[in-house]
Amino acid sequence: MAGRCNVYLEEDTMVVEVELPGVAANDVRLTLLERHIEVQGHWAQRESSPYARCERPTGDFRRSIPLPRPIDLEASLEPDFNFDLGVLRIRLALRKWPQRQRPSRSAPPVGLRVLRYQAPEALSAPPSLPESKSPIKTL
Repeated sequence: MAGRCNVYLEEDTMVVEVELPGVAANDVRLTLLERHIEVQGHWAQRESSPYARCERPTGDFRRSIPLPRPIDLEASLEPDFNFDLGVLRIRLALRKWPQRQRPSRSAPPVGLRVLRYQAPEALSAPPSLPESKSPIKTL
């Protein structure tokens, strides 16, 4: 597993920082997807003598880091990144969402009819039907 990571937002960009101590910049490969970034690489093993104690990982690693917001893949084809003191820092452009237009409060939205209801002044009995059209038959 690759090193620890931080993901945070700065205005319209997302910054991903991954700790990769002992890894050369040429040994790191990035794969960008809309909702995550994949970091792959190789930790070199020292060949000269056997270890008295070995706590650092060696060999290939692969880490998929989920992103909190989608990124703009076209704007991030060539991401802004630097590799300094064993920390890989990548800046990615966030996907821009279209701005929703909110209707003004003073006028109803287009296509919406405003109906006004006026209560009758006095409640009256429902109109009676003529006898010929009455559904009730008297015997």
